[in-house]
Amino acid sequence: MFCDIWEAGDSWGGISDQARRKRLQNKINQRAWRRRRNQNHSKHSSSYAEADIATNVTEPDMGTADAVIHDMNNHAADTTGSDSVLATLLVGCALIKCPRRREVARTRIKQVYEDYSLHSPRPSALHVLIRLRVLSALASNAVSMGFPPEGLCSDNFISPFNFTGPPQSITMDLVAATPSTLRPTSVQKAVIHHPWIDLFPFPRFRDNTLLAMAAGMVDDDELCRDILETTGEDLGARPSLIVWGEPWDCAAWEANAAFFLKWGFLAQGCPELLETTNRWREKRGERRLVFEMHHLSLNIFENGLADEIRPSWTLRVGKSGLKVSQVILGCMSFGDKNWQPWLLDKDEALPILKYAFDSGINTWDVADTYSNGRSEEIVGAAIKEYNIPRSKLVIMSKCFQFVDEEKGPIDPAVLTSNDGPRVNLVGLSRKHILDAVDRSVERLGTYIDVLQIHRMDRDVPPEEIMKALNDVVESGKVRYIGASSMAAWEFQMLQNVAARHGWHQFISMQGLYNLLFREEEREMNPYCNATGVGLFPWSPLAAGVLAHPWSDRTDAREKLDPFLQLLFRGAERGADKEIVGRVEELASKKGASMAQVAQAWLISKGCIPVGGMETKERIDQAVGSLSVELGEDEVKFLEEPYIPKLPIPF
Repeated sequence: MFCDIWEAGDSWGGISDQARRKRLQNKINQRAWRRRRNQNHSKHSSSYAEADIATNVTEPDMGTADAVIHDMNNHAADTTGSDSVLATLLVGCALIKCPRRREVARTRIKQVYEDYSLHSPRPSALHVLIRLRVLSALASNAVSMGFPPEGLCSDNFISPFNFTGPPQSITMDLVAATPSTLRPTSVQKAVIHHPWIDLFPFPRFRDNTLLAMAAGMVDDDELCRDILETTGEDLGARPSLIVWGEPWDCAAWEANAAFFLKWGFLAQGCPELLETTNRWREKRGERRLVFEMHHLSLNIFENGLADEIRPSWTLRVGKSGLKVSQVILGCMSFGDKNWQPWLLDKDEALPILKYAFDSGINTWDVADTYSNGRSEEIVGAAIKEYNIPRSKLVIMSKCFQFVDEEKGPIDPAVLTSNDGPRVNLVGLSRKHILDAVDRSVERLGTYIDVLQIHRMDRDVPPEEIMKALNDVVESGKVRYIGASSMAAWEFQMLQNVAARHGWHQFISMQGLYNLLFREEEREMNPYCNATGVGLFPWSPLAAGVLAHPWSDRTDAREKLDPFLQLLFRGAERGADKEIVGRVEELASKKGASMAQVAQAWLISKGCIPVGGMETKERIDQAVGSLSVELGEDEVKFLEEPYIPKLPIPF
């Protein structure tokens, strides 16, 4: 059989380009399927139309089929009239590759719809109409994402969402007006695939399908046939999928029991498909489907395959040998709500950490003082919970500030007070540095890749600070050292002390730097750039102020975070308001979010931003910022209103 379908131009030997190899393999697979299909159909003497549409369709459940068309009629009446239903169904024919079959389908749709309109429906044809409705829904989603429906018929069509490395500019154009359920995931961006799978409004289902295909566990031709073919030979007479409403809406879709039995493992981690199915079944008075997946031995979503296709884009930290992701996950958002009420607790935080890692963000920034150590514990728990190889992560932590063993709420006034009950529990004395590292390593359950001094301790000799930091590196508990938030002359002094003694020097500086606070441009950034020190600006979105219009104060952090009020909302600043307005204007023009534009500005300055990301959507936005390119005029447009501020005395 394989020799029969092989042609001279099919060999992919010597072809290193993965996309070309995939296209050649797809051609052979599809040619084999067409051969099998033609052999099966050749024994039927009926006409093409009957063989292709009516054969093997048994008596349907009239309640279900009739309800679908009735629902489509009601939807049409609410929009542009009943003719829109017919027009919508005809659009789906663009997904049928064979011109003859496409024309047969169009004729059949018109006949079936006319019969139903005249109250004389043919029961044998109703399920066909439902299947064609699925095609139409997918075609509609293709249009909304900027895909030409007819182009999806091409074997050579590689998903525009796919890339190796940071997103391409085409992705931003497509995503701008795309419903959230259809926006590409990190897996879609990393795996070369035909875009038909991009059209389903279930992100985890799409991811699982692509992972399974990459592992060779799923025949994409077979899955495509079960979902898109009009005969349903492999799944029985009832359609495998039904679309009741807007095609981009998860709640509008339904799958039948046969589909779950055959393909249900692809819905692992995608409960919304079963939930919406049962919602529609209950609406019709049918029993709920109960589908347990714990018995399945499919582990491709947790094993090494995910590592092979996980996107990765990294930058070297200054002149060191360490590479980190171009976006760093700030972990202050994960911890104890008693410390700050807007934080995510462990159960909420773990999936976010996993999603960040799967999205290529392999560098996580935490500090011992965050939630009094709870943030470090959550980071350590994520590594264990998801069995993340430690070698694939870069963990950055900090020491200096107080860690309250009583787990009380944050008190900014005493974080840096090294007196009374906090004596030797704050600062950069040798004792506190060594003790703090020991406790951080214990909470994390692993070593620290980059230990950063959270602030400068002006009461401790520079030699004591740098010798202690050198010793924790030599101990193996820490790999590199970095610093955060101090005067440029202080940072230079510490570097000079280390250089003079031959000790380890700082490889990074984490300072407050964003469009609303640019004082690091005076001395710190130029010094770091000149000496090969990486820049990790914290609060790249000004605690979220740059992520939404100036007048929008609905975010929980706007209401509850004392640091946000202190740093960015302490007074109504006309210049800041103008900058936020310009970020909003430019984001609208570029089809990006405000957060992406604000981060893109930092990236254009050679920085690797450290940002809090409390939702999967914010992670996607952060990754997407890598594709937002700002021209010189656009950078000037954003910077122009800035008025210098007094340095903050950290």
